[in-house]
Amino acid sequence: MYTKKDIKKASNLNSAMILFFLGSVTLISFAYEPLTRLFVNETSPYYDSVYTLIAYTLQYIIGLGGALLIFYSTKTGKEVKKERPLLAKPKMPASWIFRHIIICFFLTYSVVYASSFLFAILENLTGIKLNSPDFTAKDNVISRIANVAGLMFFAPIFEETFFRGSVLRSNLRFGKWSMVIVSGIFFGLWHMNLSQMLYASAMGIYAGFVYAKTRSLIPTLIIHFTFNTIGTIQSIFAGSVDLENVSFGSSAIQDYIRLIPLELLGLLIIMLILTGLILFIIELVNHPESYKLDDETEKTDGYSTEDEINAVQPENKMSGAKLFAVYLSAPVTLTTLILLFSLTILTSLVL
Repeated sequence: MYTKKDIKKASNLNSAMILFFLGSVTLISFAYEPLTRLFVNETSPYYDSVYTLIAYTLQYIIGLGGALLIFYSTKTGKEVKKERPLLAKPKMPASWIFRHIIICFFLTYSVVYASSFLFAILENLTGIKLNSPDFTAKDNVISRIANVAGLMFFAPIFEETFFRGSVLRSNLRFGKWSMVIVSGIFFGLWHMNLSQMLYASAMGIYAGFVYAKTRSLIPTLIIHFTFNTIGTIQSIFAGSVDLENVSFGSSAIQDYIRLIPLELLGLLIIMLILTGLILFIIELVNHPESYKLDDETEKTDGYSTEDEINAVQPENKMSGAKLFAVYLSAPVTLTTLILLFSLTILTSLVL
């Protein structure tokens, strides 16, 4: 049994790790330019690419890596680490995992296009241009290496280990769906821009559901790695051709050849969406139990006193909405939520 105090304590710890990341990234950002100038001159065409590579490396290794080290040095982190290896064999069969990976792609890409359409309407109605991050690689080797390292490898490994492998894993003892949703929302806000917030939240929630069912990070790593790999390949090929100035005629043949991979990736995404939609409908009709998560509180020692245990309302009698509210009402978490949302709005509106 767990008390509200236990839930808030875990909530504050997880949010403190996010604040640590934000603080550390803010501090190390002052080192980006000095470190970049050690390798290239400011007038070098490779300056921005080297800067990006250094930024990705320090943000993930020091920012999220440091947060993970601190988390696993705490009592909660040590106990969670003993429960089950992160890369343990999934508890669900491969066929189930494959279906839900494709369904996750369908939901994520659907939100990508739906949010793009929604923001386009908002921009037309308000006249306000919403900023979005540009991950397009420059047409040089260093920029491509930076995107491959940062987006394809650092992001899936560090983000999955933190959000699904640490935050969600430590929260599942309180309740499944409520904690899956809250971790997904924080994952979306963590990207700190409106264009990514909605689809990152969708992917985070569904990846969290997959983790809760499989109790293994392997399927969610596959989801994240595949999604980011598609995006990275798009960014690399988009950077090799000027999409705004593609012209007709024989001189544009090379540009059109370079567009073929982008067109093929677009076709792949459409196929993933359609296949995922079909599998989602089949799953809802034939296997609705797939989306049931056992929300009964697990028994452990050392978290609550006897008086607290007698006074606590068992988790299986506490609604998911109440769990959600208790978790978000923790002071550090509430502060983090407000900060992330504010930064998301600011980065989307301010140049």
